[in-house]
Amino acid sequence: MFTSRCCEFDVSWGVYFKVGFYGHFVYSKEVMSTNIPPELQTMIDAYKRYYVNYRASGRPEDKIAYQNAELFIQNYLQNTNQQVTKNSGDIDQFVKEYANANPELQQLQQQLGTIRKEGPKLEDQYIQIKRAKSESSETDMTPYYVKAGIIAGLLGIVAVISLV
Repeated sequence: MFTSRCCEFDVSWGVYFKVGFYGHFVYSKEVMSTNIPPELQTMIDAYKRYYVNYRASGRPEDKIAYQNAELFIQNYLQNTNQQVTKNSGDIDQFVKEYANANPELQQLQQQLGTIRKEGPKLEDQYIQIKRAKSESSETDMTPYYVKAGIIAGLLGIVAVISLV
């Protein structure tokens, strides 16, 4: 919970959220998605609105409001970064613990490393072989010569028959 002279914030993910700027209240119960969370978007919008108002009018209330919104945004991003760092550490710790309990996981990780190293090399070899095969089949004109010879022979036979 973050409280200032004019604002009260609950920055829990997907939990009830209250913002008060001189009588303006916004409520949100939306669940966090991959987009900007609604409470952060609300504060970004408030920051823009009060900053523009302050620049236009010079009112100290608007300055306090946009500074508080900016502080909230900075704290929100800092908390989000800390949560991401904590989650990454938790995942790494879980993988280490699971690897110790399950040696098969270590073997699979080694195999994955080998695949990551050897996979691109095999793909390059496959592309080279495929390219060489397609180039060799394109330059081989023998089937066309055979077909042209058969057609010329047939036309010769038709010409001889039509003369007789």
